[in-house]
Amino acid sequence: MDEIRKRWGGLCVSERKEIGTISNEESLLHNILCAKTPTPSTVLDIWETTQGFFADTVGNILKSIFPEYNRLRVGVNPLNNKDITNWGKGTLDAKVIKTRKQIEILFKNKNEIEIVGEIYSADSSEKEWKNERIRITDKDSEFYDEEYKITSCNKGTAFVPYRNITATPSPNLFMAIVPADRALEISSLIYQKYIEQFGKVMGRLPFSIGNIFFGDKMPMFVVLDAGKRMIANFDSLAKKSEKFILTKDKTLTSSNCNFHLKWETKNNLYKSLTWQLPHKLGNCADDYHHPYFIIDTEEDLSSERSTFFKTIAGNVVHFTEIEKGDVLSVYPNYYDFEFLDSNARRHDITLNSQGRRKSNVADFRSKPFLLDELSQKIMCLWDELLQGKQLKGITDTKLRNLQSLWLTKYQEWKVDIGKKKEDNYKIWMDLVLTSIQNEFKKLDDENCALLIETIENGLFFDTLELYLGIMKERIDKKEGGN
Repeated sequence: MDEIRKRWGGLCVSERKEIGTISNEESLLHNILCAKTPTPSTVLDIWETTQGFFADTVGNILKSIFPEYNRLRVGVNPLNNKDITNWGKGTLDAKVIKTRKQIEILFKNKNEIEIVGEIYSADSSEKEWKNERIRITDKDSEFYDEEYKITSCNKGTAFVPYRNITATPSPNLFMAIVPADRALEISSLIYQKYIEQFGKVMGRLPFSIGNIFFGDKMPMFVVLDAGKRMIANFDSLAKKSEKFILTKDKTLTSSNCNFHLKWETKNNLYKSLTWQLPHKLGNCADDYHHPYFIIDTEEDLSSERSTFFKTIAGNVVHFTEIEKGDVLSVYPNYYDFEFLDSNARRHDITLNSQGRRKSNVADFRSKPFLLDELSQKIMCLWDELLQGKQLKGITDTKLRNLQSLWLTKYQEWKVDIGKKKEDNYKIWMDLVLTSIQNEFKKLDDENCALLIETIENGLFFDTLELYLGIMKERIDKKEGGN
């Protein structure tokens, strides 16, 4: 017996050195018995699970969105007797003489080229391209100013309009180049898959997504450097927990727990969000091991909640016993975006001491956003409120006029959206509310609350920059304008 007690004492001393937070012998025993030992096989299992998420799940999302196409390959005849021969790697700039359309071309064979970005169609390619004349406009090429007539159209090289640029399969990073107009859709779908697979550890396994938008002439080293800076921001934020408050009683469905939460950033911006998280095993039985939140309390709630448990990470409670008013200690999932309109813009992807960075539309630090806001706020604002029928009579002109009015007065009156008790902020919000009431009289309470919240925390203006400024979207008059 003495030998057992001696060994147990040695084990407790060893564990206390490692975790340093639990003094109660019983809680220490629970943690020793329940914790998984970080053996090589356990670490490998975690590595392969997250690596598989990026390699398989994310890869399958891209494949489902982008089918394989064939590039348009054309045969040409030289009009000045200078045959097209191999010019080496890369593309040449050219233009269609009749339409003045700028194109890029790839060499394939003698007097045979492929047009980058043009998809072969058996029905329309011949009609659109045959007999057109093109001129090489690349001044560094030996073929500069030469003209060629297109004589045939054929199916060219198969391609998909995206590229995975992660150097090797990684368990914690995925980078890809995708068309800008599908970036938000892809980001939202990836997050949905994350919730399906890792929703039970929400708040404990941070996951962030960033979108870098850029033009076709932007040097790739600038794009990659911008991506590295955004990744560094996410890595920094992943080390800091935040306090999320449950604002309503949870609701349970057959497979999910639904939580309504709010969060106040360190610069006093308020955000609301909803989580729909799985809490069952694959066979629909209760999962007692994984779906736990860390709650921010020093109280011993074991007498009130049977799943309350003290751990080295903090006090945890099962999803099903979380109650209204609970403060959750969460490592948030973030979303951020930036448009590289110049080489120097990448230097703006820098966080301040509060973990915030400046918006490009006004002097407030609204970035980065919560990843949940991508679908619940950003895409919802555009797809349902602006492009939908909720804002009757909305047009591009009216939307831009309202944006200009609100931002002009914001700067003139020296408003700070993080200081909501100041008179100039209250006057500015009165102007915003009056404008909304005058322009959109039939707006329902739910959409009005969404509009006001996103104006108060700056997200509304960043959404307009994203859709109108970066992706060049426009209000659909057939829907939003009626």
